[in-house]
Amino acid sequence: MAYPIPKDALDDRFAIVGTAGSGKTYLALGAVEHLLARKSRVILVDPLGVAWGLRLCADGKTPSPFQPVIFGGPHGDLPITEYAGAIIGEAVATSRDSCIVDLSALGTKAAERRFMLAFLTALYRCTDKEPVHLIIDEADMFAPQRLMDKDGDAAKLLGMMETIVRRGRAKGFVPWLLTQRPAVLSKDVLSQADGLVALKLTSSQDRDAIGAWIEGQGDKAQGKAMLASLPAKQRGSGVLWIPGRGILADVDFPAKATFDSSRTPKRGEKRQDTTLKPIDLGALKDKLAKVETDAKANDPAALKAEVRRLTTELAKASQQTSQPVEKINTAAIEAEIARARTQLQERVTAFQAAVADAEHAVMAMLPEIRQAVTNAESVITDHLRNLKKALPAATVENIAKYSKAIPMKAPVAQRQEPTAHNGLVPGSNPGGRTTNAAVGDGLSRPQAKILESLMWWHAMGRDTPTRVQVGIKAKMKARGGHFKTRVSELSGMGMVAYDGADRMHITQEGKVAAPQPSLQESVVESIRPLLSAPQCKIFDALLAGHTSRSDIAADANMDANGGHFKTRLSELSSMGIVDYPDKSSAVLQDWVKQ
Repeated sequence: MAYPIPKDALDDRFAIVGTAGSGKTYLALGAVEHLLARKSRVILVDPLGVAWGLRLCADGKTPSPFQPVIFGGPHGDLPITEYAGAIIGEAVATSRDSCIVDLSALGTKAAERRFMLAFLTALYRCTDKEPVHLIIDEADMFAPQRLMDKDGDAAKLLGMMETIVRRGRAKGFVPWLLTQRPAVLSKDVLSQADGLVALKLTSSQDRDAIGAWIEGQGDKAQGKAMLASLPAKQRGSGVLWIPGRGILADVDFPAKATFDSSRTPKRGEKRQDTTLKPIDLGALKDKLAKVETDAKANDPAALKAEVRRLTTELAKASQQTSQPVEKINTAAIEAEIARARTQLQERVTAFQAAVADAEHAVMAMLPEIRQAVTNAESVITDHLRNLKKALPAATVENIAKYSKAIPMKAPVAQRQEPTAHNGLVPGSNPGGRTTNAAVGDGLSRPQAKILESLMWWHAMGRDTPTRVQVGIKAKMKARGGHFKTRVSELSGMGMVAYDGADRMHITQEGKVAAPQPSLQESVVESIRPLLSAPQCKIFDALLAGHTSRSDIAADANMDANGGHFKTRLSELSSMGIVDYPDKSSAVLQDWVKQ
């Protein structure tokens, strides 16, 4: 049987969907055989612990031609822990070998998320841009449509997944995503697939999710007929749809050549006890062991757990009245508790000192960088001056025109953080606008607008603005999915951090990457461009010194009891411009009066 996916199409981004038992994982492992056979590099993330069979022939005994390194799991060449994600990601990124990352032994979803966040971040940062197929089974675990932990590892992991599927091709990534439930996989992630392999799907919600992909990629009429056929598909049979290549067909996938380690045992069947020939990993094994030891020694949660364990032992010992009290060495237990507490405090203090030292080191390097840029500009200027002297006048004129047509990028030395002082903003550009040249560091325009908004509020003296304030300045709906997704991406990139449920601030890394905000000569003139005409009338009335709501409304030519006035005043309050001392009055907040 010919393999249904063309060789060239194997380098497309794929979504492989199907219910449990439909053959989804089996199909993917068969595709990996074809990738490995043509010497393609593969990184397979395996939460189920079933991919190890690629190392054996179908008999389950003879080594197969494919020998990917296995990290973690019962058949791993090297064990992993939830703290080893960064070192494994860095090792895989700088290697030419294919590998399987088996998460099945980590135990909890939280541990898997912690590992995957560090793993994907290191993998994306350290990759050498060589083509690599990144195949992630149970992808909805790491990129869910409904995010419960909006301020923790889950949100950062979703942002990292979106970064890889959206911008990963420039770094060589070819992502394949597998899921039983396309309805619970993030649509921002699913929509990036170039092709779809759909096996049996019985849930209408899951078929609707595929329908959303079809609307963005293919023909609706063809999609309707395809979706209607999915509930009756047999194991290993499905629909292959690659709109960009003109492929839409019912297909059957052939049997694997390697051992079927993902097969569910039949009733009464004893699973075959299989061992793999180990692969010599050399120094990497010692390096990973050291990472695990250091992580546990510096983990405050582990130290706190040790304190709780010792406290529990002390309480139990005190309750055992049947034994003579003098046999219980309470002093030793209390000393151990005190030692653990001291060790915890020392670790926290050392960590805080290390962070402070790193920040000082970075800041100390900035003058050298700025001076280097200044020196480079001086050398370029001198060369241009000498060139003009040496060339004829007509050539000099052409050089001048070319220089004007291609403006130079602003040097790093000009990217200084604005600070407010006595109502004026140093380095302001009255009436100016952010240009395309100011958007860098791989940021999309919406991401740059959010960072620019945070820098603007920072210049206004609001270091932790609310989401509504950031959205208003960025001209985006703060409660909309578009805004929330962009903020999540920036959080995953380490440029934005959350302060509680409703506030955020820009990190040092974000300040370096952020475009220069458009600022006016005073705080008041910086606020005006953000306001609508009715809001400006109320703002001017407040500037005039009115504090009574009735006086403010009269000066703004509005009805103090009308919904129009109340709504505009509430909008100014949401922006952090207006405060309410009591029910009948309103005043400008102190930072506006600077």
